[in-house]
Amino acid sequence: MRVIKRILVLCLAIGMLTSAGCSDTDSTSSLGTPDLLQENLEKETTYRLHIAQPQTVSREMELSANPAYFLQKSVRTDAEYQLIELCVDRSDSVKKGDIIAVLQGLGSRMDIEQKRLERDAYAAGTAEMAAYYETLLKNAEALPANTENEISIRNLRITYAQAELDLYNLQSTQALNAMDEAIAALEAAAGEAYIYAPADGSVRTVTNYRDGDVIPAGTELCVINEANSQRIYGLSSSGTYVYGREVEVTLGRSDNKKTYTGRVVSSPEVQGSEYYSTDIYISIDEKIATRSTDGRAALSFTVLDNVIAVPSNAITILDGRATVQILDGDSVHTRSVVRGPIVGNVVTVLQGLKEGDKIVVSSYNS
Repeated sequence: MRVIKRILVLCLAIGMLTSAGCSDTDSTSSLGTPDLLQENLEKETTYRLHIAQPQTVSREMELSANPAYFLQKSVRTDAEYQLIELCVDRSDSVKKGDIIAVLQGLGSRMDIEQKRLERDAYAAGTAEMAAYYETLLKNAEALPANTENEISIRNLRITYAQAELDLYNLQSTQALNAMDEAIAALEAAAGEAYIYAPADGSVRTVTNYRDGDVIPAGTELCVINEANSQRIYGLSSSGTYVYGREVEVTLGRSDNKKTYTGRVVSSPEVQGSEYYSTDIYISIDEKIATRSTDGRAALSFTVLDNVIAVPSNAITILDGRATVQILDGDSVHTRSVVRGPIVGNVVTVLQGLKEGDKIVVSSYNS
């Protein structure tokens, strides 16, 4: 190769000298002197290479983390009441069945007493009517019957009298039950009522009403974050591949920090494209005691094992196709590859490279 270069240099130099001798004016070739030309032609390309080797690609990352709850319960009144006492405040922990509020109904005691008198009067009247129907039944049973025809007539009258008694008892019982329900509703409206926590959790918000205020039906007394729905969420980035991985979360500040262990239950790579979200969500096994929003989540995990990875600047993307430059002997050629996850400044390659391939990262002439 060097012999051929020297012959080319010599021929070019002879041509330049001949041209200079035939010219009436002085000229200098843009290629310079023969010695300089020879130096340019003898320059060699030096390649910085990355040798393909299977390896373990790991990721370490941190993200800001904040407590959140997926399930919430709104505790509301079912009628108009006077608020006697609101028994919870924001951030309080509650158990299912704990008293949230004590209320006083606005019903009239006079209305209750009137309904009770009406009920007692009706009950007394039904007793008299029931006795009347029982007498009819006894009279039917006492009818003389000597012939077969007379016996049939008596049996029909007994059946009829029994049916009348049963029907009256059923109707009067239904009426008395309805009156009892009406009295119970009036008593509830006039007496104290208690609102209970529907689930374990923590109080997120409470009403602005104060003790002694009259509150309308449907008033939201408080909102409870259900304890078993707590999550940590943080802003991540697409392609982190952290779904299902264990993670440590530290919440709080200075000497009030606490570390929790959890697992990623949702991340961008498993969410539908319609969500356009880069949040990840972490489920914590124990109750989060720290209410600070100044939290950090640290993740360290293996992305892929036994995979070839190359520096990101060794990959060229053109029209959506990823390629690398491969040095094979004295020549360089282009090869298409299939990329995997990008981890830091390296790109994993799922197809297209084999162990020992010499990937060109950069080159320069010397």
